[in-house]
This record gives sequence, structure tokens and C-alpha cells, in this order.
Amino acid sequence: MQHDPRPQLPPRRALLPHLLFPGDVPPHRPLRPPPRRTAPHAAPDAATFRIFTSALCRAQRPTAADDLLRCMPGLLLDPDPRHCRAVLASLCRFAPAPDALAFLDDMRRWGVPPSRSDHGAVLDALLREGMVAEAYELVAKQMDSYDGVAPGLPEFERVLRAFRESGSFDAVEEVFEEMLLRGLVPGARVYDVYVGALCDKGDLAGARRMLGCMDRAGCPPDVATFGVVVAGCVAAGDVDAAREVAREAVRRGLRWDAPAL
Repeated sequence: MQHDPRPQLPPRRALLPHLLFPGDVPPHRPLRPPPRRTAPHAAPDAATFRIFTSALCRAQRPTAADDLLRCMPGLLLDPDPRHCRAVLASLCRFAPAPDALAFLDDMRRWGVPPSRSDHGAVLDALLREGMVAEAYELVAKQMDSYDGVAPGLPEFERVLRAFRESGSFDAVEEVFEEMLLRGLVPGARVYDVYVGALCDKGDLAGARRMLGCMDRAGCPPDVATFGVVVAGCVAAGDVDAAREVAREAVRRGLRWDAPAL
């Protein structure tokens, strides 16, 4: 058998290293496998989140919209303030009130401080579900301490009225004192609620004293306030006290109308 003088070539898969780096690559060193191609990654932008959450709110699924918004910070996206308020409004209408209350914390974390109207919407939701203690905490603590929104007479009056309707007379006292400590001057409507709570509790003497306090505070009782006290006296069976209070209203020149009677 005759010897072939031609040099032996390396396998075909090793030819390229020999051509590129002659004499440096071992004859049978395998080539590195080519990198795998991966599918392109596309993260949703803020506009996409707005579209989907708006659709969920229109479908009365605000909890799902809330969950979707919470994904945004992880994608380095900031929830839009106007969009947050739209989701909050939907939560207040179609979700349990605690969900709306918790969403206020989310807004604060995202740098979107809740406004007075935001607090008002959550307050509506809490009172609608009978969560009066939580509503009072929102008014007395969260609005001012967390968000720098000082609660006014309308917020306190609503909480005061809700505590009276639920028969929580100690809470009525606490709310009324909190108002005074904050320097808020009660109007006739607030006094009517407070005087009515005193009558409901059976403290007719305190209710009658409050009529004098109103005079000294520059908010003289009107016929509606006198009517509340008269009704309380009648309900307690103290007809003589009712006549005396009614005569006091007449001495002041107040005229009894049908609603007051």
C-alpha cells in the first residue's frame, strides 16, 4: 500500500479555528456553540396600565385595577395621580370600604398625597358600611397627621351624626371635644346633633344647659334646637320641662313651625 504524502486535514468542524489562528488551536478542539436567540422583551408602559385599569374600573372591578397599579413600581413606573384618584373613586363605589381605606396608604407610598375630596370619598364609603370608628380615625388622625389636610366642620359633623345614630354617646362627647380642641366653632347643625345625643342619652339637664352654652358661644339656638330639646323631654315623660323649654323659645320670639313641632 502506497503512502499518501498529502497532510491530513482536521475534521471539518475544526477548520475555522485553524484558518483564523493557524498553529494556535489544537486540531480537534470543538467550536463554541452559537448563542441561543431569545424572544425580545417588551415591558408595558404607563399608558398601557392606564388603558387596562380604566377598563377594569368601567367593568366595576376596581380591586383588579388596584392590583394592576401595584405592579407599576416594580417596573419602575410611577402611577399617575389622576389615574390613582379614578381607581380610588371606583373602589369607594364598588369595593368594600377597607379596600378604599388601604388604597390611601398605597397612594402615599407612590408619592400621591390624598386630597380632601379623596378623604371625603373614603369617608362616605366607611359611613355607608357603618364603620364609624374607622371613619373617625380617618378624620381625626390620617387627614391631618398623614396628609396635611385639616378636617373641617363638615367631616366632624358627619362622624358626630353617625355616632349619635349608632347610640355611641361617649364617642359623641369625644368627637365634640376634639372639635373644640382644634379651635373649630360649631354651627347650629352641629349643636343640634350634640344636643340631640344628650337627649337620647337621657341627659335632659345637660341638653338644657347646652342651650345657654350656645348663647355664650355666639350661636343662639334656633327653633329647631329648641324642638330637639322639647322632643327629648316629651320622650322622657317630662311634660313640665317640655312646656318650660317651649315657653323659653316663645320668649325669644321664635315661631314654631310644622317641622319644629
